[in-house]
Amino acid sequence: MKILRKVLAVFTALVLTACGAEITEEAVSTDNERGERPQTATTAVETAAVTTTAEAEEAIAAELEVKEITDEKPSQRDYYITPNGGGDDTVTLMFYLCGSDLESYSGAATADLIEISEAYADNPNFNIIVETGGSTAWAYDVIPADTNTYWKLEDGDLTFLEDAGLKDMTDPETVTDFIEFSTENYPADRYFFIMWDHGGGTTGGVMYDENFYDSKCMMITELDDALENAGVKFDFFGFDCCLMGTVETAFMVEKHADYMAASQRTEPGTGWYYTDFIAAIDENTSIPTADLGAILVDTYFKKTPYINELEGSLTLSFLDLSYLDAMFWEMDNFFAAADETLLTDSGFINVAQTLSANKSINDDSQADLLTLIDSMGGSEALQAELDNVIVHSDALIPGYTGLSLFFPYSDLSLVSDALYIYEKIGISDTYQGFIKTAANIMAGGRVYSGGGTETPHGEETEDYSEYDWYDNSYSEEYDEFYSETNFDYEEIPLEEFDGYYYVSLTEEDRELITDYLLWAYYDDGEGYVELGADALYEFDEYGDLIVGYDYSWVALDGEIVPFYSIENVTSDGGSFLYNYGYVPCEVNGEDAELILLWNEEHPSGTVAGWRYDTYGEASMKGLFALEDGLEIDFYYYYYPYDSYDYELYYLGDTVVVDGEMTVSYEYINEILDGEIEIYYSLTDIYQNTYFTESLYF
Repeated sequence: MKILRKVLAVFTALVLTACGAEITEEAVSTDNERGERPQTATTAVETAAVTTTAEAEEAIAAELEVKEITDEKPSQRDYYITPNGGGDDTVTLMFYLCGSDLESYSGAATADLIEISEAYADNPNFNIIVETGGSTAWAYDVIPADTNTYWKLEDGDLTFLEDAGLKDMTDPETVTDFIEFSTENYPADRYFFIMWDHGGGTTGGVMYDENFYDSKCMMITELDDALENAGVKFDFFGFDCCLMGTVETAFMVEKHADYMAASQRTEPGTGWYYTDFIAAIDENTSIPTADLGAILVDTYFKKTPYINELEGSLTLSFLDLSYLDAMFWEMDNFFAAADETLLTDSGFINVAQTLSANKSINDDSQADLLTLIDSMGGSEALQAELDNVIVHSDALIPGYTGLSLFFPYSDLSLVSDALYIYEKIGISDTYQGFIKTAANIMAGGRVYSGGGTETPHGEETEDYSEYDWYDNSYSEEYDEFYSETNFDYEEIPLEEFDGYYYVSLTEEDRELITDYLLWAYYDDGEGYVELGADALYEFDEYGDLIVGYDYSWVALDGEIVPFYSIENVTSDGGSFLYNYGYVPCEVNGEDAELILLWNEEHPSGTVAGWRYDTYGEASMKGLFALEDGLEIDFYYYYYPYDSYDYELYYLGDTVVVDGEMTVSYEYINEILDGEIEIYYSLTDIYQNTYFTESLYF
């Protein structure tokens, strides 16, 4: 511990960034006391994605084994690993530590090594083997950044084992090599494996290697190959990464492990809390795996360090994969009959509203399995099998019950990726058929409406015919279905009554709308500066949407900044927990986002931290703290008159951080000269976006 304790001081705390959007039914008044953030509905803005090439699709071998529905329901399979008991088991834990920017910027990987070393008492039956790599700099300077290295934890410190050479940690061969080294040199009765880094879910994959910037994340199909080539069965397989708590990931891991741990949403930068987890193994190497899972989940919620109370969106599940075949059998049977449920007015509306309420800031292509099932009528049999699989699970946000799954809702370009993954890892044709049906319903609804627009300054209508899964007969056969379930406007007219403007909405209209956003633009005389999108909305006594504006906008240290709402979170009882949004900017010359948070402790708002703008396919794990000396340039999207193309517009001087930044709402007309354009965007159940007529102030 001597050396590891020294580097603790260089660790900069990271905080959680959530990745889902909680949509509330409550009308939100625009006359909230200024300075306090209204408790509003919000929308997600980012999707983790991976592009599957045509060559990759063609490479799917015809002889791949795909599990189909059988007449007889599978029973629980035998465990691959059965502890001997009595504390006599030998355990080898393989810790695949891809440091990435989490380590190079703030020492988060080192912080977890410290947590592990504080518990490990050198039990001769318990070996912890670590591979380090993937980062351009390590807080623990014994670890080199220009090569991958194998280590063994001994005497509270790392003992060097081998220089593995500079390898891409997103390469499946790197995983296989590490497993083979660990099992050959430290054979054991029980093998545990933990992957540590960023994650992007079913279609986004896992791992981001700073040393191989252009490399894509490792897809779960590639991880499947890595584990298959290693030929080892694991007692427990964990993803200390974002968004990997999906049924597709579990389906793949089941072939290689008895238990799995992962989160449905994003995680803090420091990830899990390891001290008690490692101490439990060290004390009893025969500890039942389910008991170990209880410790992992419990301490994650009680002892993980946070900043600014964003812990409200934590999720973590510990799964018994021996029951997974039975759960998938019930899933297949349920979804085999689900097409008819989707193709009804109320059926698809329920599903669409549920997906909108559970979409994620980092990957809104994933939905909670049980929440989705319940929106389609529910299944007691599937619920029972899901209860068997989910041994321990906790979530501090409604709508997350333990496992997510891919569902085509926002980005339909990911459907081909998902189907490729299903085929490659062996998920049944029955389930693939359901996903195709759902995707075609969504695509048909978008084609019917013309595809919607992203902003009034530029239209994007996608040609779905390029995808193999697309069937245009949905657009033709279900014309009446679409006409009844489509918020059918090109531009929504405004009406005036009693001194205010409004959009007339019927009860049926409101059922079809999933998001309301107020957009604001500043006219500088040559074009429009996009101030952002705030989720302020209010209905009048007739249920119509009021369209108005009081000139105020989000500001930092008194200066107006671009701002986009992300998420509003309420408890099961409907009480406010927190909401937050992002401010696009450059931090020290790199594209980034400041995250602003409002909650009970910060009713006027606070800067929760910042994150880089993109990680390829992987989602952000944690936020970086706002430190003195950081240079921040805020930029806006700028639309010149009569142009659909935007430019980046920098307003104001570079801000050098010196202490806390103050969040407030300021009146634009007191700071800027010029006209303000505002309008509302309304998003329907097919994710078409429509815009009201503009008002000018």
